Amino acid sequence: MSEYNKLKNKGLGRGRPALSEEERQSRRELNAKRQEARRRAHIVLQHKYAEEYEKIFATELRELTKK
Repeated sequence: MSEYNKLKNKGLGRGRPALSEEERQSRRELNAKRQEARRRAHIVLQHKYAEEYEKIFATELRELTKK
């Protein structure tokens, strides 16, 4: 009997185990905080380096409109 069949006979499940509700909620909160931090950082960089941001933005927009 193969190793897979031995595991299957023991009750091998498919995929990873489901997360507990607490873990799911903590991950959801962490991801929301990371997204908010990313948004804030983008705003700060956009204002702190406004001239450079506009130059890069114009260059990228020009490249996208060429296609």
